[in-house]
Amino acid sequence: KTTDTIIRYGSLQVPVRIYYPSRESLSGNHPVILFFHGGGFIMGNVEQYHLMVAKLAKVTGRIIVMVEYRLAPEFPFPAAVEDCYAVLRWLQQHAALIGADGNRITVMGDSAGGNLAAVIKTPTPKRLLSSCFRMACLPFPLQPPLCQNLFVAYAPETKKDSPPGQHQEFDGSAFSQSPHQSPW
Repeated sequence: KTTDTIIRYGSLQVPVRIYYPSRESLSGNHPVILFFHGGGFIMGNVEQYHLMVAKLAKVTGRIIVMVEYRLAPEFPFPAAVEDCYAVLRWLQQHAALIGADGNRITVMGDSAGGNLAAVIKTPTPKRLLSSCFRMACLPFPLQPPLCQNLFVAYAPETKKDSPPGQHQEFDGSAFSQSPHQSPW
């Protein structure tokens, strides 16, 4: 099941699409993935990512909240960051309203969305968020120390003729490792 709604946080009203992987996830206290689509901050939307995110919800068994953040150039920086951060803060405080657990939030994004995930996870003097995250998944790599508390998952390489060392298949083992022990 999917639901399109508006998240209101402070003065912002941010459109989101919520994916429920099963009937059981419609109520309860389930982990949630906060997903940000890609598109270079100038294009992309929830419709373009709908099939992928719907499948991700089924595969992970998690509720997914996908953010329809404002795009440049009509809405210049930091509009997208503000939208994503507002939805995160709303989830921390009101996740139970959608059957989710505000203490078990995974932040995930593709391309520009991965950048947004990293930005809202990075503590600043105004916001210290590290306690609410269980994991952050970014399909594209960032380099330490910028991401020392992030989990970075590469998309599996499909070309089997790639040179050795150019890719590593993801087998899930990194979930149990600290960021300093990850295979990347």
